[in-house]
Amino acid sequence: MAGPEAPLDVALSWAEKKGLPVYMGEFGADDVGDPRSRAVWTKTTRVAAGPRGFGGAYCDDGGRFQTLDRKTHVSVPHLQAARLA
Repeated sequence: MAGPEAPLDVALSWAEKKGLPVYMGEFGADDVGDPRSRAVWTKTTRVAAGPRGFGGAYCDDGGRFQTLDRKTHVSVPHLQAARLA
C-alpha cells in the first residue's frame, strides 16, 4: 500500500523525467477540520515537499482557508509554525 507521500513521489518522478520543477500552486487545509488537524496536515505537507525541492503557495482565501486575520493582521496561531516548517 502506498503511503501518504506517494503522490509527491509520482510528481517528483514525472518532473525529473521532464527536467521541470514542481510548484504546488495553492494548497492548504480548510477550517472544516479542527485546528490541530489543519496544523498537522500543513506541516506534514511542507516537510514532505521541501526535500523534494517543491515550491508552493499556501492558500489564504480570506474564508475557509484563512490563515491571516484581515482586521488584526495576525496569523492564525496553529498554522503559523506549520506553514514555515
